[in-house]
Amino acid sequence: MKKLSILISMFAFLFLSSRRKDETGNITSENNPALTAKITLIRDAFTAKLNSLGFQTPNTPKIIIKNTPAIISYGPEGLTIPNWETLGTEEKNTFNSWASQTDKGFTGEAFFKKSFNWFFVVHELGHYVQNLKGTENGPSQYQTELTANKIAIAYWKEQDLDGLNAYMDWVNAILNVIPQPNGTSQEYYNAHYIAETANINFNGYFQFYFVQQAYLDIETLKLSDFLQP
Repeated sequence: MKKLSILISMFAFLFLSSRRKDETGNITSENNPALTAKITLIRDAFTAKLNSLGFQTPNTPKIIIKNTPAIISYGPEGLTIPNWETLGTEEKNTFNSWASQTDKGFTGEAFFKKSFNWFFVVHELGHYVQNLKGTENGPSQYQTELTANKIAIAYWKEQDLDGLNAYMDWVNAILNVIPQPNGTSQEYYNAHYIAETANINFNGYFQFYFVQQAYLDIETLKLSDFLQP
């Protein structure tokens, strides 16, 4: 996986050299303005919802279309979103393998895009909310990730409940085929997530496990509850 990370980093460097800023200030790929536009709509709708609930959103994250070992992330540079079309072969093969082992009929590409160009966009914006509240770097990374997923569930259940429910069918199916780590407890994750940074099975399983666990509380989740001081 170390070799893979180096190759991805080299690719990311070459990819960055062809980027430009569009008129909105987003950093976008020259050849995928459609993806930038899609993510922009999600970001702007989410921040508009936060504003309507009285939560101010200064320094709205820029959108960066870029493949990285983290796949998707939020940080000081902005919201980094992956592009399936330029994703590495090994990563594509992993998602295709996971999808082919389920009985739901979806492809690895469809699952990847629904995850990282839809659901997890709001998950990462959940980290943006945590950052604004000063809670992003809490004592438990497990709770930080779980809460970001609860924010995403709370938002998507209001905006697209049917889409969310359909996506959860895929998530549950994927969790049945991804190799499971040796534990799923908060203590286990907090103790191992740094060492397993480059392990796509470890990170894949836990991220979708967090989605599954957050979804269990769907009936009681309200976005406004996560915006309190």
